[in-house]
Amino acid sequence: MKKIFLTVLILINFCCKAQQYDTVSQTGLTINGVNFLITSVTNDISLIVNTFGQPDSNEDYFFETDNVMGKKYIYNNGLVLYIANNSLESFEITGNSYSFTSNNIKVGDNISSLQTNYPNSFNSKSNLKFKLNYANWDAGFLIEYNSSGIITKIWFYTP
Repeated sequence: MKKIFLTVLILINFCCKAQQYDTVSQTGLTINGVNFLITSVTNDISLIVNTFGQPDSNEDYFFETDNVMGKKYIYNNGLVLYIANNSLESFEITGNSYSFTSNNIKVGDNISSLQTNYPNSFNSKSNLKFKLNYANWDAGFLIEYNSSGIITKIWFYTP
């Protein structure tokens, strides 16, 4: 009986750990207040250019997972957008001119400012990284911060 109880307790603990990160919904993914859906046809080039302007530079970029060529749009003030099939596939924010989610997370903010809105992710942060899940995907967002707790980078990742 003790073994069954212990096994059930371990399973419950494991299931609880699976929910250790908070989630950003598809409609919650905003950059500077504009909603972007990763890998959605609604993110055409005109929306990106209208929102952020022409990139300071761009270069070809190969998306290994999809086996397609795309573009890497580079904005010198701290934004890189990865575009494939006329759609936003990923991004990196390293400048404080850009806010992320409706909670306006910015590079330069202190990581402690995220504790109220994302308590599970805050309590699970480690290795100077703070994770948020993205909708129902096996993907999410990493918010990197330095040893002083200052956010240095926000980016989309797929494992």
